[in-house]
Amino acid sequence: MRLDQGVMNMTTKPLKQLAIMKDRISSKRVIKDCYKLLKYEQTWFLACNRLGYTKEQVLATQLALKLNKSTSQWFSQLANADLEIISETCLFLLDEIFSTDQIPPQIQLTSIDQINEIKQQFHKVNWMITIETFHIDRSELKKLLNLLIDDLRFNGLLSSVIDWLQQHDNPRFQQFAREIFLSFYLTNLKERNKDLPMIYEEQKLHIGFSTTKQHINHLYQQLCSSLKNNDNCYFKHFSHPLILNNYQIKQDKNMKSLRIEVPQQRLIEYAKLFQYGDFHNQVPKARGGLVHRSVFEIHSVYQAELNQIARKYRYADNFSCLGQLAYFAQLSFVKTIALKYSCTMRQAKVRINELKLPRLRIQRRKDK
Repeated sequence: MRLDQGVMNMTTKPLKQLAIMKDRISSKRVIKDCYKLLKYEQTWFLACNRLGYTKEQVLATQLALKLNKSTSQWFSQLANADLEIISETCLFLLDEIFSTDQIPPQIQLTSIDQINEIKQQFHKVNWMITIETFHIDRSELKKLLNLLIDDLRFNGLLSSVIDWLQQHDNPRFQQFAREIFLSFYLTNLKERNKDLPMIYEEQKLHIGFSTTKQHINHLYQQLCSSLKNNDNCYFKHFSHPLILNNYQIKQDKNMKSLRIEVPQQRLIEYAKLFQYGDFHNQVPKARGGLVHRSVFEIHSVYQAELNQIARKYRYADNFSCLGQLAYFAQLSFVKTIALKYSCTMRQAKVRINELKLPRLRIQRRKDK
C-alpha cells in the first residue's frame, strides 16, 4: 500500500497534540510526552510521505523502535532506510512543535513579484531587528532541546538523530538547527502572534517593526537575553539601507515609500572585478589581458559584462545609475585600444569610430 493512502485516512489526534505542544513552546513552557507521538502511525505517515517508502516499510521501522530501547548503539546499527525514516519523523515533529514554518524561505530577489511583495510588507516599517546565526554545533542544539523538552526517552532519540544528521548531511543540519534557534528567538518577541514582516537570507533574519525607538530597544534587550554565545543581534532605523542579495532596501527620505536600489558600492566592486579601473576616483585603466584580441572581440567582452550586470539589477528603482558604469567601461575600452596600438586615447577613438562600433551601453530595461 502506498504511504500517501495511509496519510489520507489518518485521524487528527497527533495533530491536536502537536498543536498543544506548539502553544506551550510559544508560551515559553516546557513540553512533555513527545515520545508518545511516535506510537501513532499517522505521525510516521505524515513525516515520511515524501520519502518514497511503502506503508509496510514505515510500520516495520516504527515497530523496531517500539521493541527496542533506542540507545545510541542500537541506532548506529540500523539500516540506512530505518535511519532515514526515524530521522525524518523526529525532524518533522520538531518542525511542527517549533513552528519553523514561521521562518520565511530564503529570498533571492530574482522576480518582480518578490520585489513587490517586499515593498508591500515593509512599506510601513521604520525599525529593523537583525538576528545573525552562525555555525551551530550539535551540542548547542541538544542543549536547547533538553531545556525545552522534558522527555528523557525522546531526547535520547533526538541526540542520536542529530549526531547522524550532522555527520551525513551537515548543510541540512545547519539549516535545520538555525531555523530551530530562530524560532526560539522569535518567541521572545511580544508581537510573535502578529504578522511581522521578515526577510531571511543566508545566516540573517531581518524583522521589521512599525514602532518607537524605546519599544524597539526593549524588544532588542529581550532577544539578546536569549541568544547563544556566538549569535548576534542588532537594530537600526530603516532610513539606513538594508543590503540584501546585492541590492539595498531602504525607505525614501520622507519615509513614504520603499526603494530597492543598486548600491553605489556595487558599482565600485564591479569596476574592480572587470578591471575597468578605480570607479570611486574615476580613474579608468586599460586591460592588458585583452590586447591580443581583435577590437570587435574586445568590444564584445565589455558589452557582455554590462549586459550581465543589467540583467542582475533589472528591477532596481535606480536602474539608470548603471549608465555611470557603462560610461566608465567605455573609457576603459578606449584605453585598452590605445594600449593595443600604442597610441593616444584620441587616436584610439578615431580607430573605434572608423570601425563604426557603438558606444558601450546598458540595455534599456523592459517594462517591469
